[in-house]
Amino acid sequence: MTVWKTSLACTLTGIIGIATPAAHGQLHEGDVILFRDLPDGNRVRTGGASGLTPFAARVFEARFADTGFANRTTNPGFNAVPDQFFASAVTGVTMTRSLRKWSGGNLCTIPPERITLTKLGLTATSPLVDPASAMSGPSVTLGISDAQDGAFHEHGAFALTAPSSAGIYVLELAAWTGSPAGLSPAPSEPFWVVFNQNSTAQEQANCVAYLLSRGAGTPGSSVSLCPCAADFDQSGEVTVQDIFGFLNAWFAGLPSADVDGGGLDVQDIFTFLNTWFAGCP
Repeated sequence: MTVWKTSLACTLTGIIGIATPAAHGQLHEGDVILFRDLPDGNRVRTGGASGLTPFAARVFEARFADTGFANRTTNPGFNAVPDQFFASAVTGVTMTRSLRKWSGGNLCTIPPERITLTKLGLTATSPLVDPASAMSGPSVTLGISDAQDGAFHEHGAFALTAPSSAGIYVLELAAWTGSPAGLSPAPSEPFWVVFNQNSTAQEQANCVAYLLSRGAGTPGSSVSLCPCAADFDQSGEVTVQDIFGFLNAWFAGLPSADVDGGGLDVQDIFTFLNTWFAGCP
């Protein structure tokens, strides 16, 4: 599964990893593992780790108050093993969308709460509306890669602002790293941290499953956090392929073609076409 859970153990491992040379080249379970994907046009990729074995991942889990401080966590951290990044390169993350709160069925809700990420005395705050372009959102520098081999391991401080109500919150980020030679790889694809604020593990798992069902577990996929009925194939765009996809589902008698909730009948065709012409907000 392309999901990784963070915990107090990860925080302790991160502290040990910073303090001891033996941990310098290790992958820290629970962290967002960063690496350069040269076959894909030299861009940053995100992943998790099981022991010392990395795997591709775009969804991560965390819990506020896991280290004893209400509404706060230092997880997940960010970790790159030697020889992945350029030496002495500035590395950070950008908040590419506004914060979302899990409704139990979708991620359409933009709550009054915001999430801040603080590192090196600087703070980025999740925007109230989605940025005009993904990489124009608030950014924070996490640190500088090792001067010798480019290794990297840093933890910032995430905090949930008032009213800090219970629930599951999802923050979309993109990671980036620079290069002293000006040959910076492209930023990562969006990835998501699913934060649990005094909610159940089952609700957090349900939210993760929803993200994965929307394509968040697949490298290269476009992910719409809030479903739009006109985007029938969930490609992130409304195209004529959505009409073909709907008609195929309707003729096959699939439940997904019952777009008006009144049972599968010819009215679903008219309803879907009206929705398709209206487009997505």
